[in-house]
Amino acid sequence: MRMSKTPLVGGLAVLALAIMACPVLAGTMRDDRNPQLYLSLGANPAYASVGSLLVKEGGTTFAASGVLINTSWVLTAAHCVDGATALTFSLNGQNYTGTRWLADPSWNGDPLHGYDIGLIQLATPATTVKPATRYTSTRELGQVATIVGYGKSGTGWTGGTTNDGKKRGGQNTVDATAVGPAKNGTVLLADFDSPWWTTVSTMGSNKPLNLESLIGPGDSGCGLFLDAAGGPQLAGIASYVQATDGKADGSYGDIAGFTRVSSFNSWIDSAMASLSTTAKTATKTAAKSPLAMSLELGPEAAPEPATLALLATGLGGLVLRMRRRAR
Repeated sequence: MRMSKTPLVGGLAVLALAIMACPVLAGTMRDDRNPQLYLSLGANPAYASVGSLLVKEGGTTFAASGVLINTSWVLTAAHCVDGATALTFSLNGQNYTGTRWLADPSWNGDPLHGYDIGLIQLATPATTVKPATRYTSTRELGQVATIVGYGKSGTGWTGGTTNDGKKRGGQNTVDATAVGPAKNGTVLLADFDSPWWTTVSTMGSNKPLNLESLIGPGDSGCGLFLDAAGGPQLAGIASYVQATDGKADGSYGDIAGFTRVSSFNSWIDSAMASLSTTAKTATKTAAKSPLAMSLELGPEAAPEPATLALLATGLGGLVLRMRRRAR
């Protein structure tokens, strides 16, 4: 399922999950941890490049997230810029108007296709925050990542239930890459391991990290960061959530898909150069419906680099490149 956009009603952000709407999410947490720890991680200056995004489509405004990768450029999900008529990026207490934007040319409205990534050029440079450094290696698999974004929060039991507009950070392990119908490995996958119910884990280790989390309704376009020399680097952009319980809300066992930045660095560089001189904006593409609302995964252990079919409606033959489950 794609994450829903966040309609703004009466000046307040009100999140709603809908199959056909643009996804957005922001951190569901372990129920046995102090929520303040997630807020503190999100407030870490190392992740100051993550901001909130308001997307206007005609007479409707939605909320999402984005990551500053250059003083004048924001990286986000394609489904957040696709069809937008106006964009406002908020960072470090300041608002910046989007002047040009576009989605990857292979984006077709279906996140499972693997090209859910887009760019926004700001009308004025954002100079008060250091832009994120993009990850350029292809060694994401098995690494501990930090997810930072805005949107609906809650615990692994409840899924995303609370919208307070606060920035949160959490941890997860990059468990697998998705091999979709268009291009191999352009999506990074992570599942939400439970401290109480190990059987819900479908990929990698079933032991949750200290601040294990997942994206939930309000984080579309938020960042997934990997530690590297010199500080965290942006390795993924939040794209979608799939559920094993029929409800994609960021609860225990759900699986998040992040567009793999290392697969798109060349496109990002060329697109920024092109948009600097061309007033091109994204055009609306018809979203496919319904997207997968549930999936079934096979054996709990699979030898690397074995692949495992995802037997779910709408997955279109998507498979996972699995790491061996830790025992």
